[in-house]
Amino acid sequence: MSRQRQIFFILLSGLLIYLNSLRNNFVWDDILVIVNNDFIKGWSLLGEIFSKPLFYLTNNEYLYYRPILALSFVFDYSLWGLNPFGFHLTNIILHLCAGLLIYRLFGILLNESHLAFCAGLFFILHPLNTSVVNYVTSRADILLLIFSVFALTLFLKAMNYKHYLLSLFCFSLALLSKESALVFPVLLVFAGEMHYLVMQTSQGSEPKAKMRRIWYIVFIAVAIGYIFLRMKIIGVGFNLSVSGKIGILSILATFCMVILHYLKLIYFPFGLHMLSNIPIIQLQDNWFVLPLVIAIILAVFFIIYRLDKIAFFLTGFFIIWVSPIALLSLKNPEYFVQQMAIMEHHWLYIPATALIVLTFYLIRRINKPWSERFYKIIFISFALFLAIITVKENTYWKNNSSLFKQTIRYVKNSSTAYRNLGWIYLSKSDPGSAIQMYKTALGLKQADKAKAIVYKELAYAYLLNNDAQRAGEAAWESIKLNPDYAASHGLLGLLYLEKEPNRALEECKKALELDPFDSMAFNNLLQQSRSDRGITTYLITKYTKMLGGQRNFNAYRIYRSLGVVYLYADMDSMAMSNIKKALRVNPYDVKTNNALAICYVKKSEVLLAERFFKRSLRLNPFDKEVYGNLAFFYSELGRNKEAALMRKKAYSINLFD
Repeated sequence: MSRQRQIFFILLSGLLIYLNSLRNNFVWDDILVIVNNDFIKGWSLLGEIFSKPLFYLTNNEYLYYRPILALSFVFDYSLWGLNPFGFHLTNIILHLCAGLLIYRLFGILLNESHLAFCAGLFFILHPLNTSVVNYVTSRADILLLIFSVFALTLFLKAMNYKHYLLSLFCFSLALLSKESALVFPVLLVFAGEMHYLVMQTSQGSEPKAKMRRIWYIVFIAVAIGYIFLRMKIIGVGFNLSVSGKIGILSILATFCMVILHYLKLIYFPFGLHMLSNIPIIQLQDNWFVLPLVIAIILAVFFIIYRLDKIAFFLTGFFIIWVSPIALLSLKNPEYFVQQMAIMEHHWLYIPATALIVLTFYLIRRINKPWSERFYKIIFISFALFLAIITVKENTYWKNNSSLFKQTIRYVKNSSTAYRNLGWIYLSKSDPGSAIQMYKTALGLKQADKAKAIVYKELAYAYLLNNDAQRAGEAAWESIKLNPDYAASHGLLGLLYLEKEPNRALEECKKALELDPFDSMAFNNLLQQSRSDRGITTYLITKYTKMLGGQRNFNAYRIYRSLGVVYLYADMDSMAMSNIKKALRVNPYDVKTNNALAICYVKKSEVLLAERFFKRSLRLNPFDKEVYGNLAFFYSELGRNKEAALMRKKAYSINLFD
């Protein structure tokens, strides 16, 4: 098959097997990183993308600095708004580009057209990669691959310093796409030396070894510079320690078991699901055994090197890319407390292809009369097998409901999975089923702070199920486990609001002391402020004092809070002034735009009110509150058909389904 036909077949195959994923919704962290992320909704906050961590606008721990990923979402949003179709289409296109780059890279490294075709095709088809292509937030893995492979290809083919500089630039983009790019310099040295010194290809254009090795040092220096930028300037550190105490031998043994499980999934990808985990193997460190184990591993690699250098390269390529898993698999506290190691499928997005190519390379080396026909049968059968499973796997990523139901079929020890299903049932107005999910989650061993979150969510489910007594009991259990959990105090304030207003006030104030922007406590106090001007004074004083020490991006939340307080107090000019200040800092915040629309409603400026309500819905077409406000607005104007349509959307919109 000619090179052009190989490329066409790779692209066509990838497009066909992922067509059914274009109907999928946003799932899991997509809601935080895309739907609720103001940074991606226009170009005004571009500076914030490069100066803030990925989850800055949430309450999550700041562990990720991925500005290139966020920038890709800005491009998507500028084209599609928050239509999931567009984001999924971009993921598919990028995945196809990644497949072509894999095809090109292995063509250079192995100097064998058919093995390059094997690499590109099976990379595109493998169902393990559905967790990257269908999960929009996992685009970080695709971008990491694209920039890393670009950088490696340019380095291997470099003829002068310009090629090296371009390779370095691509490596920098890889670092800004995902932290795993830090292993790239190791791969660069390994692949560079194997390509030029062992495989002895492209001898006529090989740069001098001295120059090449100087550039190795430059790449390592850039990686160190990235670490400094991230930790000292951006303020996002690296959590390199595992979740608890565990010896080196235990880490190595668990890593080996993870790899064995991955090998099974590479060749027999049945029952794929999120949040896979296996028991941690507990071994006592022995400083005689450890060097012996390392010596055996090195001896095995040396034997592979002497027997077949291509097999050695492909094995090394796999090991280098999966090596971070040794620590990553032990870093999830939810599973570590259960003495389990996690195994994310997207960690295999780059390395799995090397093992598949190695397999077909070894099959091709069989020198028998029947071997060529046998090879073709295996190749075609495996390709069809992978394609069929991939098409099926895409359906499990249709929405959060199908994703987490598929997960708990296989994972019975994940509090995260049951909690997410609880929220899904609540979004469907089924608090009874949500309660069962939360109770199941509470039956799992987990840290106190994690259990406190589940109790709070259980309390909310009881509240929606009209069981105030059990809701209160669950809320207090949450506070006992984590006294500093603002959301539980805010919920308790809501529960006390009708019968014990003084205790409600006390709990809401406690919540705002812990988290000044806790929505439940803030909204409770706003409701009470209508009959108690003292609460209005308390809120204005609180946020005005905060504003004295906040003149950065965070100030928009303070201005917004002040504006809403003034709005409830019928101090319309002060409300308008503060809300407009919030918009100047962050023009893409839905709550601020919605509040400004209400200000214009109160001023009877109909056109401006409608404009900002609609702007709010463009920023987040899944926001039920804005639909409800717009429905009331249209109803007051006598535009009953439009009001009915907004009420229908407010009822039917469900981001979780």
